[in-house]
Amino acid sequence: MLIIQWLIIPFAIVIAVHELIAFMRVASRLRLLHAVLWAAVAVLVWRPSLVQAMADWVNVGRGADFVLYGLVVYTILFTFYVLQNQERQRQLVTDLVRDMAIRDADFSGAQIRNSPPEHDDHS
Repeated sequence: MLIIQWLIIPFAIVIAVHELIAFMRVASRLRLLHAVLWAAVAVLVWRPSLVQAMADWVNVGRGADFVLYGLVVYTILFTFYVLQNQERQRQLVTDLVRDMAIRDADFSGAQIRNSPPEHDDHS
């Protein structure tokens, strides 16, 4: 085994176990996907011939190219996932602020609570 394999395999196994433990606590599909992907990294680094076999199966010349294409697809999908979560969070904050504003509004015509007093600048 090469030195790089001795470095990557334990790292991938530790991260896969960490993600699996996090999945058991929260039951997030993304955590499970990450655990599976890191376990696959460990196996594929241990047996690089498997990567080449998969590359040959999908008619990609080299195993490294196959891995790169997979990372590009994963990065695009993960980016869309993050953006979707960010939009969901933005909408939740908007709804929360709107509800708080309505709850704290004073509809009697008086000043809104917690607002600074207005100053007359004509002096």
